[in-house]
Amino acid sequence: MLPRLRVRIPLWAALTIPVAAYATRSLLLRGGDFSPDLPQDAIVGALVVAAVVLVGVARRTTRDDEATEDAHRDA
Repeated sequence: MLPRLRVRIPLWAALTIPVAAYATRSLLLRGGDFSPDLPQDAIVGALVVAAVVLVGVARRTTRDDEATEDAHRDA
């Protein structure tokens, strides 16, 4: 069994934080240039999306497992 972290943020926040960081970088450091730095930005974007998807699947699986355990305990 893997150790479980107790820090949880909503998945919408996990997507919003990198977007806000990209916008801030584009506005402050690049003078309003929002064009992506390829391939670095594409790689980071894909990794963020993959991480959010994996967390979503893990949360759903864990929630289903906990519901099954609760049902067995109550029976």
